[in-house]
This record gives sequence, structure tokens and C-alpha cells, in this order.
Amino acid sequence: MIRALEADIDQYGWSTGVPEVTPRSARLSWTHEYQQQEKGVDKHGRIQYRTLKNDLVVHNSATVAAEDLKFDVSPVGSTSYHFDAPQESVAVPPDSRLSWLLIPSPGLANSDRNTQISAQWREGDEEQNGTWTISLSS
Repeated sequence: MIRALEADIDQYGWSTGVPEVTPRSARLSWTHEYQQQEKGVDKHGRIQYRTLKNDLVVHNSATVAAEDLKFDVSPVGSTSYHFDAPQESVAVPPDSRLSWLLIPSPGLANSDRNTQISAQWREGDEEQNGTWTISLSS
């Protein structure tokens, strides 16, 4: 049955000329990216690490820019961290990523790991907003 339908679609050209539908709005996603690298051993033989990345990242995976992006980062529960938010709004072009330093507190193992992000932005003349909850890596 499925093969018969596929054959009809091909035979009558029903699959050609169908426009691709692409969303006309920014698609923002937020993550916390953390990466370490071994840098040697200390005098007790324990491996030492250096942090290469400890960032809050916003990704716009759409074909429309998110302009005048302003956002607040707030802890969920007992989550604690250091974050220097941008002082001015930013633009997130289509298919791009921006990042800012976000350092979880050393005692994160004994606390919650979630953070809420509330954002407002513009797409042309339209105001948009969204809220995300992400987990901090360590």
C-alpha cells in the first residue's frame, strides 16, 4: 500500500513544486557549556585540570535574527554561580551563537544545578519573549 502511494506521488509529480516551509521567527536555545583539559599532576600525584570553557550560550537556529535581546538569569532553588550579564541588548543573527562567562560556585555538587533564563527580543517590529530552564555543567 505504501509503495503504491509513493509510486503515485512520483508518477503524477505531486512531490515537485512543494515549497519548503521555514519558520519566520527566531529559534533560541540556551545551554551551559563546560570543558576541562588535563594540565599535569600536582606534588601528590593528583591530576590537575584547567577550565577551557564555562559559558552560557544562546543559539539561534532559525533564518531570522533576534534583535535587541535582553535576558535575566536567575537561580532555581539553591543554585549559585557568578555571571556578568551584558550591560546592553545584543543581536543574535540567524544560525549563530553568542556566549558569556557563567561560573557555577564550587559547592555546586551540594546544591541544585538549574537556572532559569527569561528573555525578550524583537523580530522586525514584533516583540517576542521566552523562558528556559537549563542545567549547569561542572
